[in-house]
Amino acid sequence: MPNLIILDFPLLEIPGLTDTQTKSGQVDHTLFVRSKPHHLRYPPAINWTSIWPSAATFNHSVVPFPIRQGYCKNLAENHGVSPGKFGNAELMKIPNFLHLTKAHIKMHCEALKKFCTVWPRGLNSPQEIEKHYPLEVVRRSYLFSAPSLRDPRARIVTIKVSSSNN
Repeated sequence: MPNLIILDFPLLEIPGLTDTQTKSGQVDHTLFVRSKPHHLRYPPAINWTSIWPSAATFNHSVVPFPIRQGYCKNLAENHGVSPGKFGNAELMKIPNFLHLTKAHIKMHCEALKKFCTVWPRGLNSPQEIEKHYPLEVVRRSYLFSAPSLRDPRARIVTIKVSSSNN
């Protein structure tokens, strides 16, 4: 019989499920306590703009109000009620508008206001605007059927500068 080499593989230790030995030979009984969802830890008056500041994938533990989306094939399925927010893949698929509340828009407008200037006097017609600012911006929108809502071709913007003297 040829020489057999027996390798000792380490045991799979899953914290909380497997009793592991500590250095002193004692069994470590670490308990993992599931924490409460974020929205249950919020104070009663909280600024929603600090919780959901920009566009993001839906997270059920952050949103403090009940929200439902989905389809029930019949009244027997889920008592005819759309699925709730916990583990709802339909809510994670689509872009959401939780970052576009009145408070968010007001906050963004206040941040951008310092960069705005008064519209110049005398530029009331398209001809006057083109004479002083000979720029033309060309954008294209694409509509197609695909899993993603974004078409990479729509990111291209063309700026045309007129070189003729008016």
